[in-house]
Amino acid sequence: MGIRRSANIRGVRDIRTYSGRVDAGSVPYLAYMKVSCLEMEKARRERERNSALARIQNIDSRIHDIEAERNLIIRKIGEHQSAC
Repeated sequence: MGIRRSANIRGVRDIRTYSGRVDAGSVPYLAYMKVSCLEMEKARRERERNSALARIQNIDSRIHDIEAERNLIIRKIGEHQSAC
């Protein structure tokens, strides 16, 4: 019996290193870019939040108007039935 060799024979060229990679925090312009991206996302989220709060206020206002109109109609029905 012979020695089985795997199909994946690796050499020195296949060794992965971190030599070509640079940490984003160590390069100033990359750090500033990350900060600016975070600031833009924060601004978008604040606009989204304010829009959602405005929609909630509109919904609450409409619910209040619906309740007031419902009570008015029920009151008119009660007056009409008591008059008959």
